[in-house]
Amino acid sequence: MIHYGTIASGSSLIKDAQTRDRLSSELDGAICFEMEATGLMNHFPCLVIRGICDYADLHKNKSWQPYAAAIAAAYAKEFLSVIPLPSGSQARSDTVLHCDSVFLQRRLLVREDILSLLTGAFNGDGSARVALHGLPGIGKSTMARYFAYKKRDEMTVLWITASSKETMARGFEQYARQIRGEGHALSQPVSIIRQLLSQNFDGRWLLILDGLDDTTIDIEQYIFNGLPNAKILVTTGYTKVASHIGATYVLHHYT
Repeated sequence: MIHYGTIASGSSLIKDAQTRDRLSSELDGAICFEMEATGLMNHFPCLVIRGICDYADLHKNKSWQPYAAAIAAAYAKEFLSVIPLPSGSQARSDTVLHCDSVFLQRRLLVREDILSLLTGAFNGDGSARVALHGLPGIGKSTMARYFAYKKRDEMTVLWITASSKETMARGFEQYARQIRGEGHALSQPVSIIRQLLSQNFDGRWLLILDGLDDTTIDIEQYIFNGLPNAKILVTTGYTKVASHIGATYVLHHYT
């Protein structure tokens, strides 16, 4: 079932039915509340498409989130297939190991104090592993993206979606193909990237693992152990992941 109407975006998770009803009334009957699009309308006109997985009250169940995401993705795909597109082409950067996913997304969820702590954790020589922990939708990925954007002239950034072993493998394969080119065998993509980092970047690189919640993933095989000045940033919804990666710093992002 598809609903059309006002969608309220904000930086706080709604977990109370009375608050939900009051805000809906104040916002001319908002049909749902979400956090991912917070602040976007302040910068450009956009349309928000979301899957619904709870009633914005205390009764929340994460098991419904994948279904809601799939429905939203299916509708967005169908919607994009029927709207007219402007003509023209967009130039792409050929910079090796530049991730297109790392872009300026300055939103209300960007916290200057967290940015300052991240900068301090990764300043100077030596290795550092930082876990950025917080609730789903609170803005961890936004913080990581903006930090990567700020550091783009100082270091090479590798952005890997780490929600599963499969997404991690695809991310590393994508980078390896940028190095080797299409048509080459990629039996060990992590080794290919490791070799390039060790030969060309002299510790001036940052690996971001976004959405790492699965502690069964053997993370050590992905984080280039042995390379000097290795800098790793992980976003996660679980504090146990910090121990899993051997984090030297743990930052908690709650609001």
